[in-house]
Amino acid sequence: MNALGDEDLLRKVNVKTLFAGRRRKNAPTAKDVTLQAWAAYRAATLAPMAPKYATLPRITTDTMPDIYLSALAKISRDAEIKESLKPTTVTNDVKEHFTYKGGNVNLESTRFKTRVMTSGNQVIRIKAQVGDKQPTIVGQARRVNGRHSQIGVKGPVHSSGVVLSVTTFGVAALTPAEKSKEDVVLKALQGLVTLLELPFFCTIWVPSCSILWPPLVQAIWTEPLVYYPGGTLNDSQDLAVKRILSGADKDRVLLIHGPPGTGKTTVIAASVLSIIKYGSRKRTIWLVAHSNVAVKNIAEKLDKVEFREFKLLVSVDFHFDWHEHLYTRLEHCVIRTDQFDEDPVGTGRRLLDTRVILCTLGMLSNSRINVYTDLVPLQTIIFDEASQIEVGDYLPVLHHFRKSLRKMVFIGDDKQLAPYGQDDIPQLQSLFEFPHLRKHAHFLDT
Repeated sequence: MNALGDEDLLRKVNVKTLFAGRRRKNAPTAKDVTLQAWAAYRAATLAPMAPKYATLPRITTDTMPDIYLSALAKISRDAEIKESLKPTTVTNDVKEHFTYKGGNVNLESTRFKTRVMTSGNQVIRIKAQVGDKQPTIVGQARRVNGRHSQIGVKGPVHSSGVVLSVTTFGVAALTPAEKSKEDVVLKALQGLVTLLELPFFCTIWVPSCSILWPPLVQAIWTEPLVYYPGGTLNDSQDLAVKRILSGADKDRVLLIHGPPGTGKTTVIAASVLSIIKYGSRKRTIWLVAHSNVAVKNIAEKLDKVEFREFKLLVSVDFHFDWHEHLYTRLEHCVIRTDQFDEDPVGTGRRLLDTRVILCTLGMLSNSRINVYTDLVPLQTIIFDEASQIEVGDYLPVLHHFRKSLRKMVFIGDDKQLAPYGQDDIPQLQSLFEFPHLRKHAHFLDT
């Protein structure tokens, strides 16, 4: 409002409607886009705003190749459509009794998927039974600790009562990963970063570019040596592991796919054991998946083959008070986000000589992940269940870890598991739907 002059000079409802496009379920019309462009131009011409706008980087696309702009446009548009599908209301499952103290209503969530979450964009309405009255209490989540949440409210509330319903209104704020992707696209359009200089970006989105690969961290051997004492690999699995170990440029971006039961997790475990056994002591591996459960399954496989020299980074929001029971076998390797130490010395003591780290893709956008990637650089990264990951979600990883990244491996079953959201947005793609990558993929069979 201030940027366009002042609330007194504007029709507030019209401005909010026009710029709430990212919250709409329907795509903006040509008129909406035109008015937004005009408003942005108009704001920059107003005397009070001109000095502020003058220092902002300009979006200049006239010298950018069309194929580059098309890639950025698709990444950005797919992200916007995915966000538009986020629910605007959520019925929160909570225990039936609440308490009130110090301006906060205290609730206890009973279901992880519908838990109360903190977000400045959302309002929480609690319909309660207090005596013979049914007041509606309105507030915002101030603090969430596991299942327990504090809802800040205005005005007096009875010290206790029965919850009839709890509803969260408003779209959830962008996750750190979503914010990071948006920021990379913006900087690319402003010319502050040049994604065409990143070999992994070009391999995926602009394969016609000339690609110069950085050197791999390798051992002295030239032929990949496979080490898997916990079992026997079939020919297909053995070749997949050798391609993961390979230093050939043609295998820098490697897709491996196969139906259930073909040993995809076994290939991951054998690759880790082989790199640790025969690879350079400077070589590191990050094992990543979209979901916490998929990451946990990889960790359990490593534990089963008696490899325990790894760390598993887990969000405290997922672990504490909700899913601690899933990690009983893995307590020795779990590091929760509330245990992240900004001091490199403390983190070094926690990691010791660890060269293998497991986490979700979202964790790589955590604001404090650098303390781990500085000590265990993200060199070789293996994505499990990669067919479930929309290709644009890799963008923050390619940009933020461009200096250390040397190899990317994508393992999945695209015939069974599609990217999250593809049912609603058919144009979403995983890497397995890129023909120039698919034709070099390795197929696992029995």
